[in-house]
Parts: sequence; C-alpha cells; structure tokens
Amino acid sequence: MPSSEECAVALFQEIWSDDEADEIALRGNRRYVVRLAHHAMSNEQEQEKALFRPDSTYLVTGGLGGVGLRTAQWMTEQGARHLVLIGRSGASEDATATLQAMREAGVSVYVMKVDIAQERQLADALGQIRHKLPPLRGIFHSAVVLDDSILLQQNRERFLGVMPPKIEGAWNLHCLTQDEPLDYFVLFSSAASLIGSPGQGNYAAANAFMDMLASYRRQQGYPALCINWGRWGEVGQAVKENRGERLDLRGFASMKPKEGLAVLGSLLRQSPPQVGVMSLNLSKWSQFYPKLARSSLFAHLLEEVEIQEENRVSGLRLTPEMLAELDDEQRQQTLAQYLSNQIAGVLGHTSLKLDAHQRLNRLGIDSLMSVELKNRIGSDLNVTVPVATLLQGITFEQLITQVLKQTERVSSAQRAVSSRR
Repeated sequence: MPSSEECAVALFQEIWSDDEADEIALRGNRRYVVRLAHHAMSNEQEQEKALFRPDSTYLVTGGLGGVGLRTAQWMTEQGARHLVLIGRSGASEDATATLQAMREAGVSVYVMKVDIAQERQLADALGQIRHKLPPLRGIFHSAVVLDDSILLQQNRERFLGVMPPKIEGAWNLHCLTQDEPLDYFVLFSSAASLIGSPGQGNYAAANAFMDMLASYRRQQGYPALCINWGRWGEVGQAVKENRGERLDLRGFASMKPKEGLAVLGSLLRQSPPQVGVMSLNLSKWSQFYPKLARSSLFAHLLEEVEIQEENRVSGLRLTPEMLAELDDEQRQQTLAQYLSNQIAGVLGHTSLKLDAHQRLNRLGIDSLMSVELKNRIGSDLNVTVPVATLLQGITFEQLITQVLKQTERVSSAQRAVSSRR
C-alpha cells in the first residue's frame, strides 16, 4: 500500500494532469477510470429459465405507482404467485382495478401502507411477511419522489426531499433483510446518476447512493442488481411531469413498459451489479449537452458512434448492380452488412451485431417495423420480402439467403432483357 505522502502526490498529479479522464479512482497502486460500454444481453436458452418461484414471496416498494405496479403485473406473468406491494399511500382507483385483476388470476396480492424510510414501519411489515407468507425471495425497490429544478432554485428542503425513499429506504431494506434467503435485491435507480440529467441534481444524488449500495452488497456476498433506468413511456413520474416531448427532442426517448420489462428479465438471469437501460441517441443528445458528452465517461460510446456513422454512410444504400460486381463471398458479406444496417434503422439503433441464427421477431420488430423494413429493401434491391416472413421467425441468415436469391434472379432477368436487345 502506498504511504499517505505517496497518495497525496498521486492526487496532486491527477489534479494537474492534462489527461482527458475526469472521473478517476486511486485505489492502492491502481488507477481506475470510468467508461460506459454496451452490455450483452442473455441468449434465447437463458430466456426459457423460470424467474420466480410460485412458493415464494416477492416485495415491490412503490408497488402502487406506475412503474412498480406494472413490474408487479409482469412478475405474475412470469410465475410469481405471492406479492407484497408497499406504498406510502393507498391504492388509486386504477391501481385497485389492476390488483383485483391479479387476484382473480389466482395471485395473492397484499398491500401494505408503509413508509420504508421509517425503519420501524418497515421492520413491522417484514415481520408480518415472515409470519404470514411464504419465504421472501425477492425485493424490487422502485419507490421514487421527484422535485426537479436547477440547482440555483434548490433549497435544503427541496434537495433533501427526494432522498428518503432512495437512501433511507434502500438502506433499511438492506439492513433488515440480510438474513432472508433472497434471490433478488433489485434497485430501480435512474440514468440521472449515471449520465447526468439537467434539473435533477437532487434526484441524481439520491440514486447515486443506490448505485453504490448495489456494489457494496455484492462485495459483502449479497445479491444485488442496480438498474439505471431511462424514461419509461406510458407509466411513471416522467409521464406525469409531461417532459416527454422535450426529452425526445434531445435524443432521450422513452421505452415501452414491455421493452423495459423484457430487459429486466434478461438482467435478472445475468445479474450484473449495475447496468444502465435507456434509449439514448448519443449523437443528438451531445448536441444539446456538449460538455457532458465530452466527458471521458462516453469515450468508448462516442468512438462507436463515429464508426457506426461511417458504416451508415458507406452501407446505407445498395443496388443489384453493386452486388453484381462482387464475387460470391463479398456479395454475402456486403448484403449482410446492408441488411444489418436496415434492421438497426427500423429498430432505432445506429447499428446491430446480429448472429446468423438470430430470429428477427426476437429483436422486437413489430408489424409496422416489418412494413418499413420490407419497403427499404424493396426500394433499394427491387426484391420483395413478405411482412409475414419477417414476423414468423425467419433468422438473419435465412433473410440474407432469401434476398440474395431474389437479387440474383433480378440480375439474370435484366441480363436476359439486355441480350435480346
């Protein structure tokens, strides 16, 4: 271990360094910098594994709110049969109808009016669960309070007002459930603490505590998964605040609940300690927040964006004549890159790395996207890929083969016409 003097020297050197890194950790003799990188999702075989035990109990804090309640519904669809939904206030009329529907489907749903920031209240609630219900196997902490404004408009009361559910609540859940046989301890954090969010300095600070709590729990040998969520569409606080149009314009789009929950299922199977899940157009976002985008945090992602933009320009259009000039191997590779670019485009991505056996309907392509993809390919290559084919489980390799055969027929027909002339 370095001495205190050596640590001071190292710290001084970092302060005066011209290095681009702006988030640095010095730990012993090691120097760490933070970078965002893409996370690979689980494969199709893992998706078949059951997530929830029917003989166990699962607790959802903020469970009567939009995101929490939608998560609870999804859990029942995945096999959960005993749920405890905690909130500081009672269920709304809409929430009551949803609860009734879950109960009619055979799910035991218990609602508890508890302020999880109050240790005594939470301890009493957990005591009731232990005595009355099957073993507690999972905690999903989605409680949230928002009070957005720029820092100049914040005061102590407003800044600290968003902290209790995120900090005291998360810590109480951690301390009071260490003896429970948990499979999951999931913290619903926010992209605000990962990449920043103008007007949400208080909220970013509150969620940063949960980010570190997940890391701490994993170091102690406890389960933990922290998800820095972007915007959820249709439900949640962001919808109530009506910020959607402004954020869409800045490249921070919303996710449909079914999309977010599909990712949640994959993450539960993989259980990384912390992952950000958001629909972020980094190119557009950096135009509005250039200082944030220049942060070394985005170095890897910005490099990918630059490469993807080059690929997009070079691989955006393709014609039968261009394919005809290539040998068999080059034709296969070029068409694969073109189709990958087109699929990425309809899905709203800058690029995709597709496995040959990847089924396109598993990517989230719906009927409207299929029509757009069909039109793109047809316009460029003068071939027809039926929408039904795209929706019925065709693999990427099969799509390449099908399109390749059609382009060859088109080229042959054109050559025949030319020879008759």
